[in-house]
Amino acid sequence: MYLRKTSVLVFIFLISACAFAVSAPAVTSSTHPAGEWSSNRSASVSWDAVAGATKYEYAYDSASDTIPDGSDFTTETSLTLPAKQEGIFYFHVRSFQGSNASETTHYTIQIDSTGPKRPKVTATPEGLYVRLEWEESSDNLSGVKGYEIYKNKQTGFEINDPGVEFLGTFTGTGYLDTNEMTEGRTYFYKVAAVDNADNRGIISAEAKAKIPTFCTLGIVLGASLSSDKSKLIIDISSADPIYYSNLYVTPPNKPRETLFSDKSDYNSWQGEIDLAGVSQGEIFVDLKAKEFYGDNCDTNLLFLYDTVLPTIDFIFPKNYREELSETVTLNVQVQDSGDYKSGIGTVEFFYKLTAASAFISLGTPDLNNGYYVMDWNTLLLPNEYYTFKVSASDKAGNTVEAEKPVWIFNTGEIESDVNSLIFEAYASLDLVEEKEGILLGMGIESPNMRELKTQGIEALEIAERSFSERAFSDAVESANFAKDFFAQAQSAIDLNVMGEEEFVFNDQQIGLLLEAVGLSPELISHSEFLIQQSNVSRKLQIMRVSDLNTVYFKPIILISFGFSESFLLDNNISAIGVIEYVPKEFAASASDIVSSREFKTLKEDPTISFSLDKEFFDSGKTLSYGLSSELTEAEAMAFLNDHYVNKFVAPPVLMNPDMAPGVPIPIGFDWFPIVLGAVVVVLVLVLLLILMRRPKKSKFEVPKKKFGRF
Repeated sequence: MYLRKTSVLVFIFLISACAFAVSAPAVTSSTHPAGEWSSNRSASVSWDAVAGATKYEYAYDSASDTIPDGSDFTTETSLTLPAKQEGIFYFHVRSFQGSNASETTHYTIQIDSTGPKRPKVTATPEGLYVRLEWEESSDNLSGVKGYEIYKNKQTGFEINDPGVEFLGTFTGTGYLDTNEMTEGRTYFYKVAAVDNADNRGIISAEAKAKIPTFCTLGIVLGASLSSDKSKLIIDISSADPIYYSNLYVTPPNKPRETLFSDKSDYNSWQGEIDLAGVSQGEIFVDLKAKEFYGDNCDTNLLFLYDTVLPTIDFIFPKNYREELSETVTLNVQVQDSGDYKSGIGTVEFFYKLTAASAFISLGTPDLNNGYYVMDWNTLLLPNEYYTFKVSASDKAGNTVEAEKPVWIFNTGEIESDVNSLIFEAYASLDLVEEKEGILLGMGIESPNMRELKTQGIEALEIAERSFSERAFSDAVESANFAKDFFAQAQSAIDLNVMGEEEFVFNDQQIGLLLEAVGLSPELISHSEFLIQQSNVSRKLQIMRVSDLNTVYFKPIILISFGFSESFLLDNNISAIGVIEYVPKEFAASASDIVSSREFKTLKEDPTISFSLDKEFFDSGKTLSYGLSSELTEAEAMAFLNDHYVNKFVAPPVLMNPDMAPGVPIPIGFDWFPIVLGAVVVVLVLVLLLILMRRPKKSKFEVPKKKFGRF
């Protein structure tokens, strides 16, 4: 029987434990797979629904062990998380079944949106091959995955230009280009590092290498447009006479044209072809030549026939006389135009101060997704109007310039000064409102003070609006007006204490005093304990009030508390109720009493009660109330002369604010968990009794006589 009882208890315990166990969600991400980096700043996460789960609490931050605090929850099983800049972040989620929470799943999100540093590349011919080498690039987060290599036969190319050859992505810091090369020809290369989040870094500067030739003539082949751009002028020169040569020109929309053939024994030549009817594009100029000893001296060039100017669009600065401060990112879009686009060759940024001054180069910007960007530190320049200029050329030599007037205005120090002035005005307002609260607690309300405060607030709002619009002089003027109004509001009412008297009671007789006001026996010990712990005191003050040309007097009751810092926390007390059994001699009814804190009128008027939360005690405030009427000096001083403070029967009565007089509810307890626990225990005991009373025989039951009596 003992073993059976024990088994039943273990069974019930295991069933209870299982009933409250909740599985933790298993998280996956389509945008940021586990262990992988992504350039996507916004992550999507999902998880399989947990059986029995009613909701899921989650958090998203940079800490690896955060437990969600209930601020964010969902009943769905997927989320799109807020965008982050870059770094390692963590998504935390746990499932809930009622009030039971699972363990927290922590899923890592790795974001890298910045490409690696720009590699520095060199190209060296090795026979008929080209050896490329570059310094190892670095990446701040995901690390470098490899290097993309691009090759072209023309200088000044962009990687997306027609005819550019992508050689592939390679690891290491070198590559040997063994593709078919032409003797005497120059090849151009660019390299870009790619990180593990597939961000391409800034593309390298162009590197070039010329395949060697055995020809010693030193032939130079050139081409240019005539001044009216109607003819293509071709020049040939050489150090030694050319023994044998043929010259061919192939326009983009016409068959090859022979300019001369079997020409020999010359050091220079110039000729032209008419471009009438020739479409813009690549004109191939090919010179087939030999020196006297028969060595090959062939050379050629591609002339980019493009006469249309590029276009420049300002992204930032965008507006006329845009205001710039600190370090700004200049951003322009430069595009090639026309039917044939030779491609953008160079883009440069400049600035100058006045019309008469010369432009100063800011340098060559970086190309970023089709836009040319550069950081400009304006802190190095005086606050003044400047002209910002962009100069752009395409690969055919067409150059265009565009200018934008800008206003450099670094206001860091000015902003700080104005912001400090506005902060001082707010501090003055806080003092006015603090004094206003004290006055209200005494039943004092001044229309003059309220009007001055309102005018100060209006001036402060104008100061903030001017500050946001960067009208700093207006902001300074309005902030000073606000401070002046608040100073006048502070001095609008003058208070002087004309006399005071403290309520005196014997600590040993607190119980008798509480009994005298009719407090129920169940509450006397509870309230007596709080009164002793708080060192509560009551004081009557007579206050002289001067409000401009008006003078009157007010009797005020001040109640002070001396709880230790840890008392309320140690006793799980979130609030204290204060009951004042006000004598009729002080106030005929509660309607005659005013206070800055809300109070309730109890059954015996003028018995009033306050509820003071922990914030009140943390701030060290004193509870005050007074008469609403304005008295003469003689009327007010009678409160002192007749010792009205000692007409109070008892000290301030302290208790749990939820407890009405005569209803004993111990302070500091939350009854709901206790009652719930008791109900659960009773149900378990009833279940045990039912199971134990059921008759059940078993061939394995041990005879009682063998083990004696239990």
